[in-house]
Amino acid sequence: MPIETFRPWIKNAKWPMFMFNTRPAKNDPCETPHWFFFESIESENKDVYVTTYTRAEKRRLSPCSLGGNHSADRINRVQVFSPAKTRLKPYKSERENSKNPNPK
Repeated sequence: MPIETFRPWIKNAKWPMFMFNTRPAKNDPCETPHWFFFESIESENKDVYVTTYTRAEKRRLSPCSLGGNHSADRINRVQVFSPAKTRLKPYKSERENSKNPNPK
């Protein structure tokens, strides 16, 4: 279930405020997300794109103490390397459905 990291657009909105279930954010270090924001996207070469995200700010929480977990508190930047691919053509059935969305 997604964490409420956003607010309703309408002030004093009535329940349910969203079209999907959400859960409020907590101060539990094992449940509180690390927030990273988009910084840039670059083409390393014609075959690879590099998208960079940086930490919004340091969390003011202790590291999660559950066994087996490693804290992500020291990570300040995330880079995602993606292959540059063109979109594949849809399968035949998808093309047929898009031509006639209400088949009888």
